[in-house]
Amino acid sequence: LAANGAGLFAAGLADGSLHVWGSGQESRAIARPAGMAACPTALLFRDPATLIICHGSAQNGPESWKQDLMQRGASGSVWSMSLGDGAGRQLAGGLAFPYGVVLAQNQLIVSESWRHRLVRIEGGAAIPILRDLPGYPARISPAGDNGFWLCVFAPRSQLIEFVLREKAYRSRMMAEIDPAHWVAPTLSHAQDFLEPMQGGALKSHGILKPWAPTRSYGLVIRLDAQFQPIASYHSRADGTHHGVTSCAEAGGRLLVASKGGDAILALPLAGDAKELAA
Repeated sequence: LAANGAGLFAAGLADGSLHVWGSGQESRAIARPAGMAACPTALLFRDPATLIICHGSAQNGPESWKQDLMQRGASGSVWSMSLGDGAGRQLAGGLAFPYGVVLAQNQLIVSESWRHRLVRIEGGAAIPILRDLPGYPARISPAGDNGFWLCVFAPRSQLIEFVLREKAYRSRMMAEIDPAHWVAPTLSHAQDFLEPMQGGALKSHGILKPWAPTRSYGLVIRLDAQFQPIASYHSRADGTHHGVTSCAEAGGRLLVASKGGDAILALPLAGDAKELAA
């Protein structure tokens, strides 16, 4: 979802379509330019008539993000589209699931999930500005102090990193097992007895072990104006507010969307770190 500040809104849907509407108007679908994928993951108005669109993958839709990760996908792209004449051009390609975009000093900053980093889009290339994040970054939004908020929808782990290197294992896993039971990141803590690793490393007698490598988590990272982390706020490994995909400042609060927890959370911005963490 994006707003241009002049009463116009845009949205990308799970079926790959793009829609725009104004105040009091019904939404209308806008045609995708030739060559544009159908996996909208983030939108941004660069100006009132120009829409920046992140497409996570050219092979998978937005809801098939887990398949794209397990396939080691790197077919994502960032586009600029004029809402006046519908013309579009690709700003960067070959991205590993771009999931968020923000404008900083007239430069586009994109979160690249499968490579665990933030990149600056410049001259058709993706230039890293923050590397080796502890999880898979999702959307990024401005903070009131000229910094930024970065959502991380799932954690990295040694087990998943190992599986991603084992092509034969991944191929059989994807062909033979339900995606809900893959050794892969998830948006929520599973309650199924078929959950991977339940018998040994994760649970014992239904209790989550404190050293268990969780596959879901809730994390928001606060970045300064140079995109360096200065604080973080968490739903812990045994929490319920996991799968944090987006957030926005509004009315002195940070509103956080927990897709895995099926909830909208509010963090007060006036308090100290302890109050925010609570």
